[in-house]
Amino acid sequence: MPINPDGEKKLKRGLADISPLFRAPEPPVKISAQTQPVFHPHFGVQFIAVCVPDHEGDAFLANAYLASRMIREAELFASLVSITPHLEAASSKLEPRIPAVEFLDSRISRIRLSHRELWSLIDNRPHPAFSPASKENGDSRLVLIEFEPGQFRSLARISLLLDRVILFVEPEVESLREAYRLMKIFWGLNREIEFMLLFRTRLTEEKKEVLLFERFSLITSRFLGISPGWLGELALPERNDAFENAPEASSNFNFRTLLSSEGLHRPLSPEKIRFWEELQKMSSSYFSAEGVCR
Repeated sequence: MPINPDGEKKLKRGLADISPLFRAPEPPVKISAQTQPVFHPHFGVQFIAVCVPDHEGDAFLANAYLASRMIREAELFASLVSITPHLEAASSKLEPRIPAVEFLDSRISRIRLSHRELWSLIDNRPHPAFSPASKENGDSRLVLIEFEPGQFRSLARISLLLDRVILFVEPEVESLREAYRLMKIFWGLNREIEFMLLFRTRLTEEKKEVLLFERFSLITSRFLGISPGWLGELALPERNDAFENAPEASSNFNFRTLLSSEGLHRPLSPEKIRFWEELQKMSSSYFSAEGVCR
């Protein structure tokens, strides 16, 4: 018995409802890859220094390594400024030395300055129309000043440039004692610096890390009037290289605390404005000489 057209349509719909074998093929659904959102800092420029109080000579490695970590975690650029005493002889000649700009990564640059060159940058008066307090072209920048705390020759001037000092320490008494001593020195030079603690070694339990930090913070608050911030834990790379074979980012590294604008003293001081203005000029001169633009 032949099936009328209306009955045939109903039969097809019924078969499609009870089994996917009778359904018309559907176009494949495109699944977009889920990427981790990039953190966008809410500041124009921030001046920090990473100090390793109990390990003389590790400050340059620590600053470069932290810069490499931060550009992985957030949308920003980092400028390393290395204060190196061995450049003093070159900068004291009749003809001024032109600081070289070195790019360690597409978003990390390094400029090496002598003590004398640093003094000349920040002792002059800034241009009144220049103000880097707001974000330029949507880019946030970290300026990491590399120096050894034992080089006290420029410590007073360096302290005027810093927004934050990160104390990269071991979670043990001797290392924390050196951190306390360095905090006391910086606090006597600049009362606007914000201090942050970062452990190089992870304890067996996170609760012990937090407890140790809270006890240290209690001491600094009572005797120095300082309440440091807590950045968690981040291991330094084993070899003397901040970019190759570095360990994966630790889940205990609170990088968002460091990139927060909360606690930053704004507007910028005249010393910071002048310093940042000169760094921008050095970078512009480099690109002009190389005939490239970023």
